[in-house]
Amino acid sequence: MKKKAIVITILAIMLLTMCMAMFGGCVNIKPRKVAIEIVNPLTGEVFEQDQILELPNEQTPIEVRVKDKIIRKYLTDKNLSDVTLEESLSIKVSRLWKSNYKEVLNTEGFLPIEEENVVASNYYEIEVTFDCKPANSDEEYKRKYQETTASVCFYSDKEWKGTDYFDLVFDEWTYFDSYSSSEEPPTTLEELENYFKDIWNDVPELREKVDTLEALNALRSKEEYPFFNEAYANDRINKAMQRLDEFDDKYFEEKSLIFVMQFTGTLFDLGKLYTKDMMMTISMVPPEPSDVIYIDDPRIRVSAIEVDKQIAKGIEQIKVEEIRR
Repeated sequence: MKKKAIVITILAIMLLTMCMAMFGGCVNIKPRKVAIEIVNPLTGEVFEQDQILELPNEQTPIEVRVKDKIIRKYLTDKNLSDVTLEESLSIKVSRLWKSNYKEVLNTEGFLPIEEENVVASNYYEIEVTFDCKPANSDEEYKRKYQETTASVCFYSDKEWKGTDYFDLVFDEWTYFDSYSSSEEPPTTLEELENYFKDIWNDVPELREKVDTLEALNALRSKEEYPFFNEAYANDRINKAMQRLDEFDDKYFEEKSLIFVMQFTGTLFDLGKLYTKDMMMTISMVPPEPSDVIYIDDPRIRVSAIEVDKQIAKGIEQIKVEEIRR
């Protein structure tokens, strides 16, 4: 009887082994979950969201740790069969601006380096993606670990925070009375762009920094700028003019105003304001999440931008550009 029980046990083990061999390939093993830790290379501690960091003066690599969530141990090259841990990581550093514009920096996995004589947003994002699938593998490749992305934002150590050194006071437009009664409006994008070029010279360009109340009143009295001309007024413009009426001498003790007027056929929002030495560059970006939006009627657009006076001090040239997301 005892021998019979042993034989039955052996047969049961053999049968179980055969079943596992036959059906093991049909089991869909899910990739294991991982957690990404982005480490501050200056302190060795994991980055905290929105912490303040003093940028280095030389290239400093960003450290990343990947932990297996099941066994709670950090991965090494030994845990990956077809790639190294370094090859499985993608590190992207971006500078964050207004209008949710994200400027990707070509840091190649390093922290940004401190820039001299530059004023720009000091709010950054580090985004890390872990993917253990080899670059040249086919679509049916089975990952051992789940593809995962993590990000963290931080401020560099500056007197300002993010983009709080500039803000939009108003951004308004008025139609430009350009079509004659005998003229057909442009119907294609090419015709529209050519039409804009032909009448561009009829609209004076404005790129002006105003540091005092006296200078503001002098600018508003210039009739050659259509925006300040009552003939082009509308409810939005009148409201903007009322906003300017609120400014007094005390306001200009700490702030300067930048006026930008342009003739445009596209819709853009204020994104960047960047200064280097004596030049200020203002970048307009398309509304999120769109690319460029073209409009079928030419407009005169005026933006008033508030800038900390200490930052605007010494600026001699103002450049305006339209950039893509």
